Amino acid sequence: DQRPHLRDVRTLLTDRRFLLLLPVGGLHWAALVPYHGFLGILLRDRGFPARITSYAFFVGVAAEIVVFMIFWRLRARFGLARLLAVSFALSAARWWLVAALHSALWLVVLQLLHAFSFGIYWAAAMAWIADCVPSKLRATGQVLFTTATGLASMLGYLIVGQLYDASGGASLPFALAGALELVPLALVLLKPV
Repeated sequence: DQRPHLRDVRTLLTDRRFLLLLPVGGLHWAALVPYHGFLGILLRDRGFPARITSYAFFVGVAAEIVVFMIFWRLRARFGLARLLAVSFALSAARWWLVAALHSALWLVVLQLLHAFSFGIYWAAAMAWIADCVPSKLRATGQVLFTTATGLASMLGYLIVGQLYDASGGASLPFALAGALELVPLALVLLKPV
């Protein structure tokens, strides 16, 4: 019988590598909330036409597609933990720059870092799960990971909405997202796996 049993799930939840990925993924996904929900609002609030938002998302998606095409080479050269660390560090810088920049051109160019914030992160997280979760529990592992990131995202939206209302703009949520990225960065760098 290849179906997962409760004892198999318990075994999965004792794997240190898998358990590290749950908070790391959740925290990073929560830090992505200002981008997912408020980048267009931030650009509108700064007086840019709607097409700037379109350009920004186009550049971000194009960058992530390129990363997905070359990820296997990056993984072979740098390893998953290092790729995740770079993803979190560059994401922190990205969010701080989004909070500070007021140039439409530079805000669009900055979206190239989506290659790291989403592309490298997602590919590395899926590879991490494939490495530490037995194949018969892979779907269960992905569901647990998706649940962790989904719950963090829901909480992030509640907080970011409150911050937007309290501060009158999306700059503060982006700045705080940059600070939040330092937590998964520290976890990946400091936790031996």
